[in-house]
Amino acid sequence: MRTRKKSASKLPAPAYPLPPEVTLTPAAQEDWRRLTCLLPLNRGPRLLFVLVDSPVLRRRLSDALATALGSDGHAVVRLDLRAPSHQPLQDIFAMAEAHPQARFFFLHGLERSLVSPEHSLSALADLNLHRDQISTRLACHLAI
Repeated sequence: MRTRKKSASKLPAPAYPLPPEVTLTPAAQEDWRRLTCLLPLNRGPRLLFVLVDSPVLRRRLSDALATALGSDGHAVVRLDLRAPSHQPLQDIFAMAEAHPQARFFFLHGLERSLVSPEHSLSALADLNLHRDQISTRLACHLAI
């Protein structure tokens, strides 16, 4: 009996390449590939949590993706939470209302807006619990 060797299928390249100054582990490169291939294809509201340990790397990747999406004609708006807040979700809604043309919102500074470590747990739980409200009030993706 002869067995055929399965040919390894080549994964598609990322829709948007990594910035030249960024080096990621193979697993993180795969996450980047999936994110950049699938994000532009999605329609309607989505709540996406993108976890990046380094604030500098997080900003570089976010800026690179926002610039690439923008150059492809997608309206990308960066929302910055700069001051401590007890209601970051309401702050997000208020900022988003000023940009009805947006296709993507990239949120920065959530960790800066949280008033205490205990508040960070409740704020993340609040975002998760209010996913329906987010998808009703935002007509596009919110990447945190």
